[in-house]
Amino acid sequence: MSERLTQQELESYLWGAAKLLRGLVDAGDYKQYIFPLLFFKRLSDVWDGDCRAALAETQDESYARATADDRFAIPAGAHWSDVRAASRDVGRVLVTAFRAIEAANPERLSGVFGNASWTDKAQMPGTRAEAGYAYEHKRRKRRNRTQAGAARPAQLRINRKPVNPVPIG
Repeated sequence: MSERLTQQELESYLWGAAKLLRGLVDAGDYKQYIFPLLFFKRLSDVWDGDCRAALAETQDESYARATADDRFAIPAGAHWSDVRAASRDVGRVLVTAFRAIEAANPERLSGVFGNASWTDKAQMPGTRAEAGYAYEHKRRKRRNRTQAGAARPAQLRINRKPVNPVPIG
């Protein structure tokens, strides 16, 4: 097997990862979850960049935070890294962070994160163990369907060979 992935292998790998992440969320509702997450991550990254630049200039932590808050304010506990640190009830932590950011920026970001059901554990498992259970349940279902003689969907046949991870520059 080659060291590099082909375009088709990469697309297939990313599609499979997206399907795993989507889990039990209906495909039509997927954007209600993905777009707010992408925006939240970007908002946190831009805020971090502004803070680092101001800190490098002045070496003053409070000034750097205030400067970073000029564009968009991210209250304490509402940063991407705070949500990433949560090990349980991630949906509740996300909603709290989203609402705190919207409240801190009412003119510019009111309602921007939408009203997706982040705390619905039937759609969004609260722990990695629950997510793993949902994944294993889906795999068993597919395996049983295949063993019963049902034809495998084309997407299940795509990633049967191991794929080397893409090196990050």
